[in-house]
Amino acid sequence: MDIQQQPKIQLHQAFREHIQGLCYERVKVLYHLGIILVPLFGFLDYIFAPLDLFLFFLTIRFSTSLILLLVLFMAYPTVGKRFPNLLGIIGPPIVGASISIMTRFLGGYESSYYAGLNLVILGMSLVLPFSIKETAISCGIIYGIYIFPILWLDRIVRPDIFINNNFFLLGTIVIALTSSFYSRRLRYREFRSRYQLALKNERLRLLDQEKTLLFSNLGNLINSSLDGRSVILYVLKLIKENFGFERAACLYLDRHKQLLTVIEEGDIDFKEKLQGLCLSLRDPSRFSETLLRGEAIYLSTSGTVPSANPETGEAADLMENRLLEVLQTRSLAALPLKEKGETSNILLVDYGYSQRNIPEDKFQLLVNLSEPISAALEKARLFEREQKRTSQLLVIHNISRAISSILDFNTVFKEFASLLQRNFVYDHVSIYSLDDRNRLVLSALMDQNADCKAPDDLLTTDEVNVSRSQTLRKTLLQGVTDEENRLEGAFHPGTKSQLCVPFCYSSRTMGVINIESEKYQAFDEEDITVLETLSDYLATWVNNANLYTDIGRKANALQTLNSIGKAISSELNINNLFELVFRQVGQVLASEHFLIALYEKGTNRLEVKFEVIDGKRRFYLSSLSHDGLIGYVMQTRTPFLVKDNFEKIYETITGRTPHRVAQSWLGVPLILGEQSLGVIVLQNFRIRQAYDSDDLSFLSTIADQAAVAISNARLFREAQDRATRLAVVNEITREASLNLEVDKLFEKINTQLKRVVSFEKSSIAIYQSENDTFSLVNVYGENITTGFYKGMQIPGRETVMKIAYDTKKPYYTRSLDQIISNSSPYLITQGIQSAVSIPIISEDICIGTLNLGSMKEDGFANEQIDLLVTIANSLGTALKNARLYSALEQSYSELQNTQEQLIKSEKLRALGEMSAGVAHDFNNILGAILGRAQLMKTRVDDPAIIRGLDIIEKAAIDGASTVRRLQDFTRKRTDQVFGHVDLIQVIEDTLSMTRTRWEDSAHVSGIQYSITTQYEPILPVAGDTSELREVFTNIIFNALDAMPGGGKIHIHVGTDENRVVAHITDTGRGMTEEVKKRVFDPFFTTKGVKGNGLGMSVAYGIIIRHKGEIEVESAYGKGTTIKVTLPVNLHAARQDPEAAIPPQKKMGRVLIIDDEAPIRDLLAEMLVQQGHKVFTASGGKEGLEIFKDEMPDLVITDLGMPEISGWDVATTVKAVNPSTSVILMTGWGITLDKDKARKKGVDVVVAKPFQIGEMQKVLNELIELHHSAVQF
Repeated sequence: MDIQQQPKIQLHQAFREHIQGLCYERVKVLYHLGIILVPLFGFLDYIFAPLDLFLFFLTIRFSTSLILLLVLFMAYPTVGKRFPNLLGIIGPPIVGASISIMTRFLGGYESSYYAGLNLVILGMSLVLPFSIKETAISCGIIYGIYIFPILWLDRIVRPDIFINNNFFLLGTIVIALTSSFYSRRLRYREFRSRYQLALKNERLRLLDQEKTLLFSNLGNLINSSLDGRSVILYVLKLIKENFGFERAACLYLDRHKQLLTVIEEGDIDFKEKLQGLCLSLRDPSRFSETLLRGEAIYLSTSGTVPSANPETGEAADLMENRLLEVLQTRSLAALPLKEKGETSNILLVDYGYSQRNIPEDKFQLLVNLSEPISAALEKARLFEREQKRTSQLLVIHNISRAISSILDFNTVFKEFASLLQRNFVYDHVSIYSLDDRNRLVLSALMDQNADCKAPDDLLTTDEVNVSRSQTLRKTLLQGVTDEENRLEGAFHPGTKSQLCVPFCYSSRTMGVINIESEKYQAFDEEDITVLETLSDYLATWVNNANLYTDIGRKANALQTLNSIGKAISSELNINNLFELVFRQVGQVLASEHFLIALYEKGTNRLEVKFEVIDGKRRFYLSSLSHDGLIGYVMQTRTPFLVKDNFEKIYETITGRTPHRVAQSWLGVPLILGEQSLGVIVLQNFRIRQAYDSDDLSFLSTIADQAAVAISNARLFREAQDRATRLAVVNEITREASLNLEVDKLFEKINTQLKRVVSFEKSSIAIYQSENDTFSLVNVYGENITTGFYKGMQIPGRETVMKIAYDTKKPYYTRSLDQIISNSSPYLITQGIQSAVSIPIISEDICIGTLNLGSMKEDGFANEQIDLLVTIANSLGTALKNARLYSALEQSYSELQNTQEQLIKSEKLRALGEMSAGVAHDFNNILGAILGRAQLMKTRVDDPAIIRGLDIIEKAAIDGASTVRRLQDFTRKRTDQVFGHVDLIQVIEDTLSMTRTRWEDSAHVSGIQYSITTQYEPILPVAGDTSELREVFTNIIFNALDAMPGGGKIHIHVGTDENRVVAHITDTGRGMTEEVKKRVFDPFFTTKGVKGNGLGMSVAYGIIIRHKGEIEVESAYGKGTTIKVTLPVNLHAARQDPEAAIPPQKKMGRVLIIDDEAPIRDLLAEMLVQQGHKVFTASGGKEGLEIFKDEMPDLVITDLGMPEISGWDVATTVKAVNPSTSVILMTGWGITLDKDKARKKGVDVVVAKPFQIGEMQKVLNELIELHHSAVQF
């Protein structure tokens, strides 16, 4: 929308709101008039209307008033505020409707009552400020209410009257419309005049208020703020808030470079556009000239450029147009701010993206504000300079006081740099000092983002400004533009200003203070004066620190010489002596690398005994070359100092290039009389302070005292070593006589040997003459590889062990080149460089060798080999005794295993007796439940009851199965007939049945099991397929439980003579000895609440009933193997399924004898239901009496009864009548011996609980057999 159209739109909007408010008030008046006047005009009805219509018309008038009243009180509060016009439109038609009704009853169009409509229309047009549209709508409704009933209901008899009345009514409507049109226009003109006057008055009031407030704020700013940046920020904020500008910025005018730089802004996008424009005051333009003259300027796209003097306005030039285009603005005001009469800053303001022109009055107000703003800035700048000068003097005082008490050379530089940066907030502060080689060294470095550092680096060739200051009084460079990224010769990238000031003492330059800034023109004469003052202080402090350091160093050296002489004279431990010398020397001389090398006569080698590199100590033995610097000091027996040019000196003496260049190197010999003991060496690689002649003299004195102490310590150590060797021999001899276990003895020998012999590998090898090999019975070593293990067989031909064995003398190979070829692979793979083999002799017979290996060449001394020979002599007898002890221990272990097996069998027998009794009682209970449930099923037809009985029947059958498992556990079942069983097929069936566990479920859980089989041709075994399948199921499940994360199972089946053997091996966690002993114990489990402890005990009972064996081989962490052995039996009966015998319906006489009433009654009820004649007795005595009286065809008796048992009943019955069949019914059923039962007269044994069908089948067979015998 065009900005110029906005005031007109605002005027129309305000007029509509005015009319709406006026209408809201007039509608209320109109309704009140209607409510009062409509009933009041009832007197006309009394005059003109007949008496019979008067009351009717009066009702209509009051009803109309009531309707208007309801609209006024109900619709007006809710709708009237928002839609007053709507209420004004519907009110007159309500009154017009009542008049039309009365006109209809008084003659229609011929009645004079229609004139009331004219009064309504005129009243509406006079009261309501309607537009012509709203008036037309209301009049149209009123006219329609009048004319439509006449046209539809009446015949126009008098057209002249009808036309006359209509013209009169339409004329009134035209008058109303004309009145509305002109009154609306008059109201608009009047409102517009008053609205514009109000706006102008408000604008003038606000402008006066802004001026007053703005000048008041600026006055407060001038009086209170003394910070230049705060002044600028506050001015920008005031201008934006009071003038409504969207963007404002302050530019710094750099007269030296003729550039404008953005220093403060309120909009990031505005700042980027200003920086991207890169305004240059060098470009010829009236804009830049006007600003340099200190005049305000106003740029506008309209082509006018008003300034502080409107007469100087000219058309914008090209640069100004480009400025407006880049900033995307319609107008821009620029005000110069002056300091000391010259333009220093420029304020830029505009309305941003709103595209509004800056009003002339606001521009003039901005021009008037420039002078007080300039005054505030100048005052702030003056205060800042005075404050800076005062601060600098205070800082100089504080730095002087802080540094004056520091006497450490390096601390002076660090503290000075830190204080300088912290107090003056320089970007980078660095201090260079001259070292003793007249080189500038970076001694301290400080910046805004890090703590003080002292990198101790040499000056690089790029830092030429600092080098230049070494000879000049000062160097000040401030000539970097924004386009350049670094001041040439500066230390840090991005430096735009650099100030270098040397500090000197007595006309001697001691170093340079280097200050760098990332700002242009960052330093002035005041900074130079401050740094020159501080440089004088620093030079004095550095000189004092140097003097103090020298005095302290000499005093410390004297004190150290005095204390070390006392300390080392009493120290006899050579390693402690080395540590003592290092600590005492370190108090005076700093070194990054310290070492003591001693000369060994026996090997003619110079060996490093003690070394400290960067604070890390090492005590070890390392050979050095005699042609190096250390060898040079040893050969010349004179101290040697390298202060500089280390690489060149090293090449001159050795003819080689050093692998690492030292900054300084100091070495002195250890001399005792005519004997050279070794060398003490100090060297530095990073510390640039070189050793001097005083250091050389000090270290030489230390070396003279250390040589005496080292000689004494060597003599003491040799005596101590001899005592230790004797103690080791004594301890090993004692262990050999007491310890009968070879492994423990070998461990003791290694522990003792480590005290006197340095070795990495050792072993005991026993010679086997039958195959000319050595067997490693024991192995010890650090980092042993897979090629060196206990039990390893090594061919004896031409090995060092065979040479020692044959000669019965030690054989020593000093280096790898001397090792015999046949044994080289074993020694080389272990990293052995030297080895010794000592023969082990018992009763003048060599039985093997004691072998030691070292990772170093020539690792064994002669006295050490002699010691090993002594030890090996006592080892021969010990090995012989250990062999005898091992054989005895094995025999004892076998005896103990046999005793444990007997104890386990007895425990199982006792537990089996107890379990059998429990099983008998449960069978009686289950028999009653099962039989009664099956009998009731034959008597009911209700499906719900039958389902309940099915559940009871199934529970009883499951209970019976549980009891049978308990009887399996007792190992007393005799109801089985074994047949041919293919053990391989049993295992395959087991794997198929358990596949869900080890394959399907495992894959879902992300576990991988691998089961492999290896079958050899086998013969069948005699057994029960289902029981054997249960055995292997338990074994496989236990193996899977032992491998919760996955693993492997291997099954091997083969033949061993007349037995079939199955091995099931898993890679699980294995068993401890305690678990392995109890694995077949009942109720023992390692699975917690998940196991019942019966799986393996039941498997044990099944295998024993099959005349087989089950064994466990396991070690914790190495898996488990279960071995199952079953005898081959070619004469076993085949397990063929028998054909079902249909029940027969022959009736018989049956006697039931049982002391359990539920079982007796159940069986009697079942037999009576089948048509048999039944006699019952509660005991054996009563039953025999009934038998003798009735002579039944069949007797069913329980086994366990008081007075007379079931066995006695069967014997008596057979004695009286051999043709009578006897059924023994008992809870002991499956555990009874059937052959024994037949001998006692029992024809059939039925185990409780029995099923009705099973019992019916047995009864039918026996009754049929009895009838056949009688007929025959």
